[in-house]
Amino acid sequence: MKFLAKLSVVVLVVGGILFAAGHAMGGSVYSAWYGGALHPFREALNIGWGDSWHHGWADTAREIADETVQDTLDDVQDTVRDALDSVDDAMGGRTRQHHAEHDNIGPSTGSLQNGSTSFTDSHTQNLSFSLGRGDYAIVRGTDDSFSISGTGLDAIQNWVEGDTWCIAYDDAHGARNQERAVTITLPRDFQPESVTLNVGAGSASLCALGADEIEVNVGAGSLTADALDAEELELTVGAGSADVKLGGGWSDYRYDVTSGMGSVTANGITLTEGIAGEVAAGSGSRHLNLACGMGSINLTTQA
Repeated sequence: MKFLAKLSVVVLVVGGILFAAGHAMGGSVYSAWYGGALHPFREALNIGWGDSWHHGWADTAREIADETVQDTLDDVQDTVRDALDSVDDAMGGRTRQHHAEHDNIGPSTGSLQNGSTSFTDSHTQNLSFSLGRGDYAIVRGTDDSFSISGTGLDAIQNWVEGDTWCIAYDDAHGARNQERAVTITLPRDFQPESVTLNVGAGSASLCALGADEIEVNVGAGSLTADALDAEELELTVGAGSADVKLGGGWSDYRYDVTSGMGSVTANGITLTEGIAGEVAAGSGSRHLNLACGMGSINLTTQA
């Protein structure tokens, strides 16, 4: 019902803009029949009214059109700003100050240079990754080690804080234009309690992963994820795209979905698309909280 109300308002606003702007600019799309002939609406409007009233109405129409168009543009700009904020956050904007506090990487992580690094830590229970420019693959390993390997790693920091393994992209070292292909390897049997993944302007693939809570933010980049199992999954996409497989069947989920100008689909069925989409449905035990700005979210389930 909220979506239909919003759609009705959008249709009325667009119609008002076209009517007011068209008439103010001298259009004759709307016409009237009298005296045995079809006359432009402007001529019909002049019948019985003075020029001063007519010009006053035209000025008012221009003002209404200008204000309505400006309000619409403001709304679109707000949506774009929100998407850009998501991009900045996903590229590490929220973590850079935090990085400075961890210049001295703790003993449980190796010094990260071009090449590879790995460590074993049975206390690590959570993941917090902020990935910027480059191509990233998050995969399962064959042993109990956490590791990073690849190229362009001088712009990547990693550290363990409490029980959380943190990885963050930071281009402060002038590495923005470097080719970057990074593989992040998780232990074979690792089951985290919570996962936070931010993808900025890069692309990332995520292996099958189960956790109590999973939060994913995609800015202008792209994400593919295989079989995510979570009691609470929050997925936000700005101007990018996310193609995510979910564990279980669609009946296992309840969902809250909002979209700005983007689209959200599940198993080939469109949940929201276009301007100001909003839907809440489902009765499953798992919860999906989905938000899409100008990009796209495509969900599929295993069953």
